[in-house]
Amino acid sequence: MQPEKVRQEFTVKSYESDLNNLIKPFFIQSHVQEIAYEGSNVAGAGYSVLREEGIFWALNRIRLQFERWPVWGERVTLETWPYTQVLPLWHRNFRLLSGDEVLMHGTSVWTLLSLRDRAIIRDLHGFDTSLNLDEASLPTCGKIALPKGLEPVPAGGHTAVWSDIDTNDHVNNCMYTQWCVDALPPDYVRTHSLYDIQVCYYHEIHLGERVEFGLVRDDDTWYVQGTVQDRSCFVARLEFR
Repeated sequence: MQPEKVRQEFTVKSYESDLNNLIKPFFIQSHVQEIAYEGSNVAGAGYSVLREEGIFWALNRIRLQFERWPVWGERVTLETWPYTQVLPLWHRNFRLLSGDEVLMHGTSVWTLLSLRDRAIIRDLHGFDTSLNLDEASLPTCGKIALPKGLEPVPAGGHTAVWSDIDTNDHVNNCMYTQWCVDALPPDYVRTHSLYDIQVCYYHEIHLGERVEFGLVRDDDTWYVQGTVQDRSCFVARLEFR
């Protein structure tokens, strides 16, 4: 019997929408994060189970590619399924639909970490791998390399505040995407459609830490590097149409 995907329906809210009535990247990634938790819960390795063992899911890399952004008031369906794992890396895929129309393909890589010392956990911890589906969504997202010969240009920064922090006592992964979009020139974002988002997370960012942003532009592809005290904490790649 073919394992079933986990599905969630939602309607795009007004507060989730930008000035073009499209859902903001932060909110679409928030929905992706939530259904990933539900998918892990269905597989027997959800938040509450792992928390009792002092373990949590940490997002390592994510990529979301859009055919069309859903609009305010649109009813959509988000689905997810575990793809494969080569421990300690776990791959999870996503798809967003409006009826039969595919709006977004997504893929991600996760690791299990210890809450106490952030050590990598290298066993299944109850995850039912029989639920894995051999169905690709996007090519597995790899690490992001800045274009050779182009140096990051300073683009301001942000001090991690209380509302950035999640239940794992670090900046929530969705906030990074919001920071990246906000670091771009507003006139550019207003007139271009974001097509492809990739983020690689290298080091946690904690309450009170100051993140400095560096921008690299390669035509309609932007790279955002976030550093804390000269340590690279994340790199994002945003491709526009």
